[in-house]
Amino acid sequence: MIVNTVQISTGAKVYLIDEFLPADMLAKVKKLFAEYGTNSNWQMPEWTQGRPRYVYTGQNQEYVDFCNYVKSTKVLARLGQILNTDVKNTGIDLWIDFAGFGTLAPHYENEGSIYLAQIYISDKEYPFIGTTIYNDSKQILFQLPFRDNYGWLFDKGHTVMHGRAHDIPNDLARCSIMLWFDKK
Repeated sequence: MIVNTVQISTGAKVYLIDEFLPADMLAKVKKLFAEYGTNSNWQMPEWTQGRPRYVYTGQNQEYVDFCNYVKSTKVLARLGQILNTDVKNTGIDLWIDFAGFGTLAPHYENEGSIYLAQIYISDKEYPFIGTTIYNDSKQILFQLPFRDNYGWLFDKGHTVMHGRAHDIPNDLARCSIMLWFDKK
């Protein structure tokens, strides 16, 4: 796991994470995403309001292995080292977004856990389809690329304004891992 840190004006930190998953676990997660359309494990929840976002609801062995990895002492200790506090995992989602989802307006995470992470899974790199980080005036500070096994971790999700300034291209199934953590 390679981590770079950006501190924004609110004092919050955005940790840019490369190589979050080891190769064997990345292969298992990619297998889960590849199942989209072949079984009923991918559902569009009501909260998507009809926008094309699907969330994994299955419990097959690859998913169980992945969840166990995220909840492992090794991962939690590394994240605790980054955040300078002991953490526990409070949620894991796999999402696939498609063209037509639209942009995602600048917002804060007002509910849920303190720490929030998103890791992208893709065979292609797109420079402007990752998360957009904004200042409090909703001006773009920086745009993350969408590339494989790369993403972010917010140390204070409720103080980092973020969204996505661009819609998803027609040729992309935008796969990502969403992770939530709280202090232990």
